Amino acid sequence: SKKHTRFGTLSKRLLTRHQNQLALATKTLGVAKGSTALSTEGTDLRKRAKFAKTQEERADLYRESIAKYNLSVALSPTDSKAFYGRGVAERKLGLLTQDTALLNSSIVSFDRALELDPEGIGGTAGAVWNNRGNALVALGRQVE
Repeated sequence: SKKHTRFGTLSKRLLTRHQNQLALATKTLGVAKGSTALSTEGTDLRKRAKFAKTQEERADLYRESIAKYNLSVALSPTDSKAFYGRGVAERKLGLLTQDTALLNSSIVSFDRALELDPEGIGGTAGAVWNNRGNALVALGRQVE
């Protein structure tokens, strides 16, 4: 009878531990899914900005895009694609509004994307480096 009670207690503890692990995994997956969705929304907004009728509308879409990427990065701080996308939106808005702080921020975003994924977002390191270089040129920092 004592063996049965100990086994029952052990089973309950193991079951509880596995339930907790499952809950954590589900929560983590939900965060990853949320992060990916936000990053995708950021990309969609950034692409829509190309077709905006006015500069003001284009700037607003880039701002919305940056906000989505910021949320994505907050949820998943190791998502190199979100950092890259944010960098592109920051660079484009910085060029549009001539805001050097945004251009500098884009460089930081590109650097973080490359730090997380040295091959550059699924093997496209050239695109990351090109965007980074364009931001440096816009700031008059061609030497870097």
